[in-house]
Amino acid sequence: MNLNNHPEVLAPAGSPEQLIAAVRSGADAVYLGAGSMNARQSAQNFSDSELMEAAAYCREYGVRLYVVMNTLLFDDELEQAGRLFELVCSMPADGVIVQDVGLASLMRKAAPDMPLHASTQMTIHSPAALNTLHSMGFSRAVLARELSGEELSQMAADSPLELEVFVHGALCMCVSGQCYLSAMLGGRSGNRGRCAQPCRLPFRSGEREYALSLKDMSHVQHIERLSQMGIRSLKIEGRMKRPEYCAAASAVCSAAAKGEEIPQKLADSLSAVFSRSGFTDGYFTARRGSVMFGYRTKDDVTAADSSVLSSLHELYKKERSRVPLDMKAAVHAGKPVELTASDADGNSVTVSGDIPQVSDGGSLSAEQLSARLSKTGGTAFVPRNISCDVEDGLFLPASAVNGLRRQAVEQLTAQRRAAAAVECNWQQSGVIPHAAVVPELHAVFADPSQIPEVLPDHVRRIYLPLECDPGVFDRMRASGCEVCVEAPRGLFGNEQRIRELLDIAHGHGVEVCMIHNIGLIEPVLSAGMIPYGGFGLNITNTAAIEEFERLGLAGAELSFELTLGRIAALGGKMPRGVIVYGYLPLMLTRNCPSALSGCPGRPCSECGIVDRRGVRFATRCRMGCTEVYNSVPLDMTGREREISGAEHHIMRFTVEDTEQVLRALRASRKGGAAQGDITRGLYYRGVE
Repeated sequence: MNLNNHPEVLAPAGSPEQLIAAVRSGADAVYLGAGSMNARQSAQNFSDSELMEAAAYCREYGVRLYVVMNTLLFDDELEQAGRLFELVCSMPADGVIVQDVGLASLMRKAAPDMPLHASTQMTIHSPAALNTLHSMGFSRAVLARELSGEELSQMAADSPLELEVFVHGALCMCVSGQCYLSAMLGGRSGNRGRCAQPCRLPFRSGEREYALSLKDMSHVQHIERLSQMGIRSLKIEGRMKRPEYCAAASAVCSAAAKGEEIPQKLADSLSAVFSRSGFTDGYFTARRGSVMFGYRTKDDVTAADSSVLSSLHELYKKERSRVPLDMKAAVHAGKPVELTASDADGNSVTVSGDIPQVSDGGSLSAEQLSARLSKTGGTAFVPRNISCDVEDGLFLPASAVNGLRRQAVEQLTAQRRAAAAVECNWQQSGVIPHAAVVPELHAVFADPSQIPEVLPDHVRRIYLPLECDPGVFDRMRASGCEVCVEAPRGLFGNEQRIRELLDIAHGHGVEVCMIHNIGLIEPVLSAGMIPYGGFGLNITNTAAIEEFERLGLAGAELSFELTLGRIAALGGKMPRGVIVYGYLPLMLTRNCPSALSGCPGRPCSECGIVDRRGVRFATRCRMGCTEVYNSVPLDMTGREREISGAEHHIMRFTVEDTEQVLRALRASRKGGAAQGDITRGLYYRGVE
């Protein structure tokens, strides 16, 4: 299909009706989910037959279609994913949006010609990540919503991939792909498309009652700048919203992308149909803070009255002719009339009709024939160039011309709806469970001041913050354990600084760096260090383990959304670790929920938010981002023997003081039962 000169407007299609609303309201592309492997499982989504029809419908109207398969998968779910991918290739779709690194690797091997798009769930927000994704076979990356305009510009300059950016819709408080709040509090994983949105409930911080709820985003006024950057796709969030919302957002963004003036009534209707205390562009403009927070009020709900919805329904009430159509007609004596119809995508048909009659009065002119052929209303086509070669003195009834036109349009439509399948050869080998040796204990510290004066001798490796005083690396090496560093999970605008810190750490003898983002693989390797994957990489299946090993990781901490049984069943050769203690991080945010505007300037140990039941959740800031921790620690003390298939048991210390750290380390050595209020996390109950 032809690409427009402007960026594509990419609209959500959570249902067949929403798909029609998007196409008829000006969207250049749509994204939709099928089955249970997409991040909006509460949307209606599409059955297999509806998916095939959606693909044909989009081809007919010149709209690209991307299928969303952007959830984390377990080993026993990959076969089902393979069957869905084969269907997607047979349609075929114009691309597949993927989060799971293991699934992406299997897709690339099965169908090299199917474009893969890296989901925003992969937390892509640094230039180095784009090069790594390119090496993995991705053709497009959906960037993190939290990037500023300047940061987006830096990523777009020399990007090896097409870039897709959200421009309108809901904002999660947490960076996509790094939220475990719903999983930990209710067993419904946001990374698996089942988020229960507990963040929209009251969480108090000072006078703010909804400390985890942001306004919806709207970057419509920045679309021209995004276009100038070279952003390829402008994405609208909202597969779970009503068709009227999709129509309004598609129409507004389409006008903005084309540089057209947006009618004020349409802009007002978009605001009325759905918002949370209005809209924000705080991330794009780098004006983060209290002004970005908002929640769904009664006024927001009632703004979308029947008059608003009725006016928006008019946007997609009728078919929208949008495919340029060229026609050539030849009318000569003694020969059947011939009509050739073609589009800009290389499709062409030629049909013939009746032999024209000799006129006994009013003969047919080229202008008359052209006018009759141009009546393509109610179809996908809009006439562009019509050429008519009509011999003088001939007559052709209007019914004959109309029939000829209908025949050509129907045949050309059939050509457009049909498409050759993308070759797919899905292969998945059996999994042999990983045989791990006797596990070592590793300890990760958020602050060097937490480290006891004398570490218990069963601690074999410690991780210190990459940005801490390098003199600490030298001092800790004297303790007899291996000293490593952990890089921040949030890299926004800090890639160059992190590269400098890696060089400093390596210069002080540090060899291993734990990373939580795919964008740090290349910087760590370039610094001459060894990358060890952290939980933020969301490794949940054997294929992901194998792919990360291929990318250069020497080991990885597995996702804590896995059960012990699933951990034990994982295959692959790469060493892996399991968290056995720590206040699990529930969110990574670029807006501190503990501060009304900026960091409060007090120790992070004093910060936190409180839910509606009075339960406190601690927060901690690091290099421009904030982590929100669970209210009680995960503690597997006394149950370590139940963990199999992992070489490393990892204890994470975040808000604990030195005495609490020492107590936990000693308990892990003695193997006694855990004390106090704790959780076993998801190791036994698992997640949906």
